Formats: sequence, C-alpha cells, structure tokens
Amino acid sequence: MINVHGTITYIDDHGNHVGTQTVTGHQDDKVHVSLNVPTGYHLVDGKLHAGIDFDLRRDGVNMDVIVVTETKVVSRIINVQNPLTGKVESHKQEAKITRMGVKTKDQTKWGNWSTAKLDGFDAPVFNGYTAKVNHVDELTINQPQDKPVVVTIEYTKNSEKPVEVTETE
Repeated sequence: MINVHGTITYIDDHGNHVGTQTVTGHQDDKVHVSLNVPTGYHLVDGKLHAGIDFDLRRDGVNMDVIVVTETKVVSRIINVQNPLTGKVESHKQEAKITRMGVKTKDQTKWGNWSTAKLDGFDAPVFNGYTAKVNHVDELTINQPQDKPVVVTIEYTKNSEKPVEVTETE
C-alpha cells in the first residue's frame, strides 16, 4: 500500500485561511478525521467533534474546511389592549441566536443553536380594569422561528358594586 497525505485548510466565513491540518493514510482510503480546529474557533456540537471523512485518492489531496457562523433573530411581540384608549400597544422583544458549522465541499455539519432569553413582561395597570394575564414569563429560545411569538394581554372592567348607605340616628 502506498502512503499518501493530504491537507485540510481551515477557512473562516470571510474567506481567510485560519489554519491547516495534515491527514495521512493509504492511497484510496477513506479516512475519518477528527478536526483540529484552529485557536480562536470552536465546534459547538458533539456531532462535529466526530469529524469528517477524507478521501485519500492520491498524494497531496487538499480539502478546504470553512468554519461558518449562522445568526438568526428571534422575537416576541406582546400586544397590550389598552382599555382606556381602545388601542393596541405593541412591545417587541428581539434576541439573536447563532450556531457554528464546518463546511466542506460535500457537506455542512452544524452545531446546536445558542440560547437567547427574552425578558419577562408585567402587564400595565389601568385603574378600574383587571388584566387577564398579569405577567408574561421570560422566554428561552434555542431554535429559529418562522414567525414571532405573539402574546396578547386583554383587560376586563371591574364590576362596580353599588355602595349601600345606612343611616344612623
């Protein structure tokens, strides 16, 4: 069997070369390679640490591995139906989640999404009215959304009980 080597070149998502890794094996072998990601970069998911497959068809085979980042904005809209004005007051909360991946010619292996938290929200107080929901809990998001989470806070008018007047002599 003929010993051959190849090189994995790490490239960031801006096209900059950030490191290399040499792979050795026998000609025509498919070698499973554990990735040695350059300093300052990291893999965030166990399946990425499992590595990639590298075909050593001939000596001097090269493969570019691009360390990529994907970012998504997640959001929640809290609509407060103001009972005094009849208008809806919208409060939009946003946060970003990201994930890193490793892209080769044949595949992209993605890590898990980061976690974002949207703050809790207390319903405004309107004299003479009671909110159906007094508090919207903090929301933890770790997956992209197709559309924002929407929460509506409505109010009911407090009942007015007649005051009984008792005369005393």
